Amino acid sequence: MPLADNIEWDALNPIERYRLNRSRIPEFRMGTYRADPGEVILLALYTVDLVLKQEGKAQYHFYILDDDSIGHLMGEALGRIFEPGLLKCAFIAVDEAKLVYRFTAAKKFKIRDDRVKQLRINSWGREYIWESKLLDTQRDIFEALRSYFTQYFRIHQPVYANVCAILMSEITNQSAEQIQSLNNLLDIKLLS
Repeated sequence: MPLADNIEWDALNPIERYRLNRSRIPEFRMGTYRADPGEVILLALYTVDLVLKQEGKAQYHFYILDDDSIGHLMGEALGRIFEPGLLKCAFIAVDEAKLVYRFTAAKKFKIRDDRVKQLRINSWGREYIWESKLLDTQRDIFEALRSYFTQYFRIHQPVYANVCAILMSEITNQSAEQIQSLNNLLDIKLLS
């Protein structure tokens, strides 16, 4: 990308960046509706944050361990196994636009695979949801995500309570191992 393009890109806010780039991601079809997979990722991240606050009484915005956790939530809740390449493009697009925080998992968690990411929605991602009225236009998708993760959270509440408590304390070698052990019991894994 030429320097002039970089400067123009940098001048855009995250919502404008995503709208400019979203043509790179094909829509997926599920039943009678179509959806932008990047928007579904934003709704999934929003859902995890919302359920952790409502059901788990969390005050902190926890990170999700790896794109695969969100891919699992989307696949289970929406009854569709997503094509990995399509999802990866969508994760990269929302990340490049800066609608999410997404980066290589922090070293303190002792995760051996440096390709593993941690991610969460940020205020620009929330603003995109509000501005685009996704909770209305994609209500069926949002409700399916929320219903699935609420049930999943309730079933696994003791594990989530333990992992959240450990994540709120100082991360040591021992607590990093505890976090890994607890996350191994979950399909939708957390970090801080």
